[in-house]
Amino acid sequence: MIFFHRTITVLIFAQVIFISNVFAQKASDWLFSGQFNVSYSEKVRVQVGNVAEDKTKKELHSGTKVGTVSIDPETISKMEAATGTHFKIEIKKIGIGDLRDIFLTNIEQNQKIKGLYNVKSHKFIFGSTKSEGTENGKCGKIGIGVIKGNLTTHNKAIENGEFGMGFIAGCNPIFISASATFYFTGTFAKETIPLNTNSTIQNVWSSNVDTNKIKSILTNGRWEPVFWSHNETVVNGKPTDFAHFKTSGAYQGVLLGLPSSGTWKYDGSNQSIALALTSGTTIYFITELNDSTIKCNSFNDEFKLKRTATPKNLEIVSAKTVMLCKKWNVSSYRNGLMMIQPKPGDYVQYYSDGTYEQILMGVYARGTWKWETGETKITVTCNGINTWDLASLSNAEAKFKKSANEELILK
Repeated sequence: MIFFHRTITVLIFAQVIFISNVFAQKASDWLFSGQFNVSYSEKVRVQVGNVAEDKTKKELHSGTKVGTVSIDPETISKMEAATGTHFKIEIKKIGIGDLRDIFLTNIEQNQKIKGLYNVKSHKFIFGSTKSEGTENGKCGKIGIGVIKGNLTTHNKAIENGEFGMGFIAGCNPIFISASATFYFTGTFAKETIPLNTNSTIQNVWSSNVDTNKIKSILTNGRWEPVFWSHNETVVNGKPTDFAHFKTSGAYQGVLLGLPSSGTWKYDGSNQSIALALTSGTTIYFITELNDSTIKCNSFNDEFKLKRTATPKNLEIVSAKTVMLCKKWNVSSYRNGLMMIQPKPGDYVQYYSDGTYEQILMGVYARGTWKWETGETKITVTCNGINTWDLASLSNAEAKFKKSANEELILK
């Protein structure tokens, strides 16, 4: 779900996607497509836990230690075989700001991964946030970590290349996560699609987009998902899921019924939203935006959202309705001898347009409410129908009762 906490929290790491078949693309889609021969330095950086040491390939092949942990030469050989020496690089012509999708194919392994390329700095990065761990408890499991570097002028060479691999070391008596960084350079071999140096690099957005107008669209209502793909798998959200960008810079959202809150900031230079939640900051690139629709993506997720109205308080209502219609923290709930301790952040919200929202025990729900019997009772329709007697109401506290033994206090 867009703008929620179950997403990658570091901008530069793109999700690794292994693809066995070839993408159907037209030659006009690419800014560049070519092959490179890759060679590796003798130096390898190995990190085990908090200890990192530079080793030579000779040391690693003969068996060595990093700190007190022995490095298995067979695991090193497996990683070297997985790095590859022949790469194909493809860069998409159209992108967001200075960023373009870039694809790297390990020709020997027939594996393709997707990353980001900066057309100004010529730097590229691919990466994975998935920890490979162990497979059926076996030691020596390896997985690709981060691959980065930069292309020289006219994409004729790769410089400052780093190929990161994760692996399991110290298998006896316990498993220990480790990583190795192989340093490489690339020599241009051939173009598979010629570089069009005479064409203007295209962007999805024009340079004169009004930032204030974009912010106005984002804050004009809530946004509910109509499509959500996580790691290229379609996910069905809940009807109550939404994202709300408030004009104050605050953010409120719900993912699969679970609420999240934080702050948001729009960056007009690359048409992105930085969403800061307790789990970290996620960057979302907006690819389409109008008064009714948002399309955007992070490195793990792709979304399409539609705008819906924000619940509102009406101007002409009774004095008691004005007092009730606000956000109340759940103070206590008693049902006979049973006392339920609310979670931090639990609340109920009444709007004078008859809309009702709640977070109880950390789970979000919405519904409706209405007065009964001359504003002495209230009926809430949300996960069922509940009618409460209004025992007392002030600006500081609302007390509801169903019977002498069941009581809800809001503050």
